[in-house]
Amino acid sequence: MHIASTIFAAVLGSPLLMACGTGAPSAPSGPPLDSSKTLSALSTAEMQSFCDWLARDEGGYGRTISCEATGIPLETPQDQATCVSEMSQHASEPGCSATVGQWTMCVQWVDANWCSTTPAARPAECSLIQATCYASGGTQADGGVD
Repeated sequence: MHIASTIFAAVLGSPLLMACGTGAPSAPSGPPLDSSKTLSALSTAEMQSFCDWLARDEGGYGRTISCEATGIPLETPQDQATCVSEMSQHASEPGCSATVGQWTMCVQWVDANWCSTTPAARPAECSLIQATCYASGGTQADGGVD
């Protein structure tokens, strides 16, 4: 799952408080951006910063984290350019008005629940992001917020 195409990869995409795999990093507090700003309003430099934060939170670019409980690995984008491209694609979906804060919260929720066979209830904001920022609606397997 790539953070962006997979956010929830996710990440949506996506900060690891994971209950699976080994060596899962702990999640930092959040990206150094205005949490109320929509993803579509981020400058290229801000999107790069956001991607760097997301990758750092998931252990770095180009990382695959195994999940024995579900058998679905968590994958981060290969590099910053890939992340920016994927995130920009999601942000430009018609109806996608996700803010940095909402996306961050959902990525953290996904990462905290990725390997759980009994995940916590998905926040409503994450369902909205999945429905509006993913052309296919997204699934856990393709990085949706599921």
